[in-house]
Amino acid sequence: FLTELFAREDWAAIPVVVLTAKELTQEDLSRLHTPQVQAVLRKGAVSKGELVDAVKAYAARCLT
Repeated sequence: FLTELFAREDWAAIPVVVLTAKELTQEDLSRLHTPQVQAVLRKGAVSKGELVDAVKAYAARCLT
């Protein structure tokens, strides 16, 4: 998905927060390490409230 998203010139600068339930390998994390990916958050590692707070914080930074 990210490859397609970033391939479009008009979408290439959209900041992304990845939320996953998957245990990511080092290879997965390396693929996600791009300037557009602001964070990789794993469900189950933190509470729902912490996830919501993190996403809000990233969104607020992107809007300023």
